[in-house]
Amino acid sequence: MFKAGVDIVLNSRFDKYKEDSSFLEKVFHPFELKDKKKMISIFALKEAFMKAIGRKINWKDIEVTYDSFGKPILNISDFGEGLKKVDGSASHDGEYTIAFVVIELEE
Repeated sequence: MFKAGVDIVLNSRFDKYKEDSSFLEKVFHPFELKDKKKMISIFALKEAFMKAIGRKINWKDIEVTYDSFGKPILNISDFGEGLKKVDGSASHDGEYTIAFVVIELEE
């Protein structure tokens, strides 16, 4: 079975969170904060993943890294049984960032 989730962020609305240390600590792993330009994409990918599974989980149970081509890789910890594969993509255009995640669940 496949499930999908999408999230869109108005970049200017996210700006207020970039300096909120309690928010950053709750949502991001330290290595995810190294590239400030990718913060919104990482946030949107995590939101899209939670929408795909249909529930909120701990933000830090989702780790977003990037391969050598710049494609995001979602590493999910403490999810439990049933998650077979996760794939995601994010894109920016002007004022917006969008992320899309597809998950495959074991039957």
